[in-house]
Amino acid sequence: MMVGGSILGAFLQVLFDRIASREVLDFFRGQKLSVGLLQKLNTMLIYVSGVLDDAEEKQITKPSVKLWLDELKDAVYVADDLLDEVAYESLRSELESHHSSISVHQPFKIELEAQLREILERLEYLLNQRDGLGLREGGFVRENPSSSKLPSTSLVDEFGGVYGRDADREAIMELLLENGNGVGVIPIVGMGGVGKTTLAQLVYNDRRVEDCFNVKAWVCVSQEPSISKITKDILEEVTGGTFDGNFNQLQLELKGRLKGKKFLIVLDDVWNDKYADWDVLRRPLMTGVPGSVVLVTTRNESVASIMQTVPIYNLKGLSCDDSCYHYLPSHLKRCFAYCAIFPKDYDFEKDELVYLWMAEGFIEQQSRGNKLMEELGDEYFNDLVSRSFFQRSSVDPTGYVMHDLINDLAKYVSSEFCFRLDCEDSCKINGRIRHLSYAITECNLAQKLESIHEAGFLRTFWLFDWSSYFVTDATFNLLLTRKRLRVLSLSHLRTLTELPDSIGHLKHLRYLNLSATAIQYLPATLCGVYNMQTLILHQCRELVQLPNNLGRLINLRHLDVRETNLQVMPLQMDKLTKLHVLTDFIIGRGNGSCIKMLGGLQHLGGQLNVWKLQHVMEAQDALEANLKVKKYLKQLNFMWDGDTHDSVHERTVLEQLQPHTNIQSLSIVGYRGTRFPDWVGNSAFSSIVALKLSGGQHCNTLPPLGQLVSLSDLSIAAYVSVETSMLSWCEWIPFDGEAFPVLEKLYFRHCPNLKKALPSHLPSLSLLEVEGCQQLGVSLPRAPNICKIKFKDDTRDVQLVKLPSERHTLMIDRFNSVDTLLEAMEQMGGFSSTMERIEIRNCSSLRSFPLELFPGLKALILTRCLNLETLSASEVTGSNFPCLTCLEIRECPKLFSSLQETMPAPNLTRLLLMGCLGVESFPGKRLLPSTLTILKIWDFPSLTSLDWEGLQNLHSLRELQICNCPNLKCLPEEGFPLNLSHLYVSWCPLLEQRCRPDDGEDWPKIAHIPELEINFQKITTLEPSA
Repeated sequence: MMVGGSILGAFLQVLFDRIASREVLDFFRGQKLSVGLLQKLNTMLIYVSGVLDDAEEKQITKPSVKLWLDELKDAVYVADDLLDEVAYESLRSELESHHSSISVHQPFKIELEAQLREILERLEYLLNQRDGLGLREGGFVRENPSSSKLPSTSLVDEFGGVYGRDADREAIMELLLENGNGVGVIPIVGMGGVGKTTLAQLVYNDRRVEDCFNVKAWVCVSQEPSISKITKDILEEVTGGTFDGNFNQLQLELKGRLKGKKFLIVLDDVWNDKYADWDVLRRPLMTGVPGSVVLVTTRNESVASIMQTVPIYNLKGLSCDDSCYHYLPSHLKRCFAYCAIFPKDYDFEKDELVYLWMAEGFIEQQSRGNKLMEELGDEYFNDLVSRSFFQRSSVDPTGYVMHDLINDLAKYVSSEFCFRLDCEDSCKINGRIRHLSYAITECNLAQKLESIHEAGFLRTFWLFDWSSYFVTDATFNLLLTRKRLRVLSLSHLRTLTELPDSIGHLKHLRYLNLSATAIQYLPATLCGVYNMQTLILHQCRELVQLPNNLGRLINLRHLDVRETNLQVMPLQMDKLTKLHVLTDFIIGRGNGSCIKMLGGLQHLGGQLNVWKLQHVMEAQDALEANLKVKKYLKQLNFMWDGDTHDSVHERTVLEQLQPHTNIQSLSIVGYRGTRFPDWVGNSAFSSIVALKLSGGQHCNTLPPLGQLVSLSDLSIAAYVSVETSMLSWCEWIPFDGEAFPVLEKLYFRHCPNLKKALPSHLPSLSLLEVEGCQQLGVSLPRAPNICKIKFKDDTRDVQLVKLPSERHTLMIDRFNSVDTLLEAMEQMGGFSSTMERIEIRNCSSLRSFPLELFPGLKALILTRCLNLETLSASEVTGSNFPCLTCLEIRECPKLFSSLQETMPAPNLTRLLLMGCLGVESFPGKRLLPSTLTILKIWDFPSLTSLDWEGLQNLHSLRELQICNCPNLKCLPEEGFPLNLSHLYVSWCPLLEQRCRPDDGEDWPKIAHIPELEINFQKITTLEPSA
């Protein structure tokens, strides 16, 4: 069975589609060019495609074949560029022919046939080399992804050793031993070579498994046999015998053998993702006693999702082989190889990468059917995720990242045509490079910039944020001479204030990212780049208008104008009928851009922000925006700016803006009506998960939000006239049950007249914030999942309930009743025992914080509590609080004096002290615990010296920050504890000269510290001796 395919195969399909396209054929016929040349090109490409798979395999061992393939790829790139230019000229003719009766193609027409003949000669030359290279048509049939390796067994390598998998083994063992409900399926997912089989072997041979399971069986499924063969293998493993018979007999026999037994069956290296097959296979396994387990290893997350009964266990990479790439379908190979432009550890978004693939032509037209390019791109992306090429980012919840080894693999397979210009790589760029990313800081800058001259056929230039400071005008001007560019990203190039008119010469350009630049306007010539699909202007805060003729970009699909200073939209916006993403629409005054221009943009999806709704003069215009039929929109934000004298008109406008019921997030800000239209809060909007209502100065009631059964995030702010919340919350529930069954986050801000209490039971609530609602009587709801509570700006009456045993965070800011709240906590008993983190800010009434009430407290942050004097209400001295590991005290002048003798936390690891007045020497002897690893001393205006006696016992100290201590004269004569690895000194003018390398008086005291920063400048120090 053929699996995978040549990376060039998908590229050739793009060319076949282009040759057969209406634009290309119409151009050739209309310009009386030879269609026969196109037919000959098509024929030659068919001959080429016949040997691609054989060539792809043989290039691994034959360098001559690799050179042949690279030459072929280069020729195909040239042909693709030429045909793309033909399609562009055809489109330009259609759009501009009315401007001139003279052919607009004469110069191009003269060169076209000559260039095409040159390509044909080049292809013919390459085809004539097939026999000499031993390439045969259909000569290579790739086996199943796993057939090239030996089947796995249950035996672990006892002599070779297994390293780095103890934590993974224990995690799987915990899942195995805790499974008690029916027969569980535990999938281990990871890239090829990562160690899934080894981990399964370790678990399989663990003594605890022997004690727990009556029956064990190990089956290697990698040959992807029939379900009958897998069933037979399991049966023979369980019994130790051999069996013949039909599938039904095998299943009955296996069912009988497993009935009443507690078993562990390992299915190693599973590739089959057909649910029907798995459903049949598992039937005889269901007779096992509860606690039986099927452990599955697979590279494919979709396999795991079909089989799993517990969450997927993703195995992180220790190693990787390249077989996972070789068995990808050809279209995915091309998409993956392109990712070599990303630096290691770069977080990328799914949409970001899909838009790039679209711009490069990687989304196959013939396989789309009725699917949008974006939808097919999503499928490509998800497929690569399921195969472990992309992983979820640990930093950005919506981002993805490539494992370092996978990144190396992408770089390897795309080496001739994709190049990342950074400090690690050589400066040499070959002339075939098509995709170039620029990730430079300072190293060899001039030499590396000079090398861009060699990339004459560049299709991609991607500037990474941290490199933007090192791009010169010469580099920028050079880029604009690369006429084949399809992707140009200049994000964060802050020196960029304008684009030259020559941007209009980039006929192939489809993706332009100018985000976070200082661009002030876009030239009109940009609107002649008719292939443009994606234009990103996010955070271009100097940009005040878009070109008037933007509507000429008829292929534009994604327009991101978030956080710009646009005042109005161009009048031709309604001509952009292919738009799928329009982040913002700004309504103009009078004859300015009208909201009804949204009406023809039927494909809009994702997020849409509609600004300046006060400028809508006719409610009919809002109706003609047709938001009700835009089923792809997921997030809608409506904004009014300024007051109105006609609240009835405002309500009618909002009524006509009713969106499709698929909407998931809705925000209404600055609405000036006195009440909401009926659709807001209607039960038909069951998909809404997030809702924000803000700035409704004239509203005196809130809509019936209790009907929104999927609502998980609710924010209500600045409704100054509202006194009751949705008529006691529950009156509007049209079904049996409670309001807000899945509400997780609830925010009330600046509703000074709101009096009604919160709902009594919010079973899913995890976060509650109440701010500036002085008359709201807060009765903490019964919320078994609550973990964070914040009160701010004097909520007068707080009634507490017992909280569950999970960890909790309490935040209090500008809360005059804080003493009453703490007393209530004391009376509740169990309430305080669940607190792990407490933050109290700007509470001048607080005089004593009862630390002993919170035995499990791990972090305490106190800020600007000007009258706070002690951390304990009792008279007990010497009390220890062993759980407290983090203490931050900012601008609490009376408290510091009580802490001069000892800290009440023997296990403290992090301490920040800020704004301590009158302290001349710090720290006192034995004041700080030896467990401290981070110490921050900020804003000590009177501090003149650091006391060595208080520092010498800090054997665990790793980081010390000294900030804004203007009178600190010198560092301790004895230096610092030897384990200190990070020292930061800022705004300490008397120390600055003393800490200068080489000639500073205090330099010998700190020269051994690996990471040293003085006034935000990193200082290079010598590596510490052993």
